[in-house]
Formats: sequence, C-alpha cells, structure tokens
Amino acid sequence: MNLDPMQPLLISTSEAARLLGLSASTLEKWRFYRVPNTPPVVRIGRACRYRVTDLAEWIEQHRFNVDDA
Repeated sequence: MNLDPMQPLLISTSEAARLLGLSASTLEKWRFYRVPNTPPVVRIGRACRYRVTDLAEWIEQHRFNVDDA
C-alpha cells in the first residue's frame, strides 16, 4: 500500500459525503440502519471515519456503463 503523506488515511463523515456527492445525513442513516453494500466505516471510539481507499473502491464497485444498462 502506497501512503501519500499529503493524503489523509481517514476522513470524517462530512468529508466522505462531499467526496461521494451525498449528504452527511445519508451516510449517517446508512450506518444507523445498517444498509448493506455501503462504504465501510472505521470506528475509533465513538468517531466514525472512512478510509479514502475504501471509498475509491466502493465507487468503482458501483460504477456501471450506461450502454450495459
């Protein structure tokens, strides 16, 4: 794993939401209701954080080609 010192390993819910184009409350609801197939969360105490690499993988897994739809 290549670690870029300029890129944070973990980001907050609001930062993850901004990166994904969602609202922070959407990510919070997904966590609360344990919606399947959502981005994985890292819990540190009560804090919920998202790994940037996990978000990038999640985006790739949910990408589809309009021609294939």
